[in-house]
Amino acid sequence: MISLNPAPTFPADVDITEPGATDTLKVAFVFKHKGRKELDEFISRPAKAKEAGQELKDPEYLGEIVVAWPGVDAPFTPENFATFLEQRPASGHEIYRAYLRALTESRVKN
Repeated sequence: MISLNPAPTFPADVDITEPGATDTLKVAFVFKHKGRKELDEFISRPAKAKEAGQELKDPEYLGEIVVAWPGVDAPFTPENFATFLEQRPASGHEIYRAYLRALTESRVKN
């Protein structure tokens, strides 16, 4: 049976590009659930910020959806998250894509 209200958070692995590595690394994250309206607002926020002449930084924007990262060897804090994103230029987009995929697509089992 499915619950009317989903859990407020959910785990998902994110394939992170590690500079110098030949393969991506699977890193465990815990994300905040957003319903349709909240998700639409979240997705449209970067374009709205750009129209208003504002810059939306990845640590603040993605910090709205990342709750924890059990796959990283440091506590999840805004400062550590900013460092993580700064040191891995592709990671912001990778986290964003993984979040949308985990939130909107069912997992396929072989």
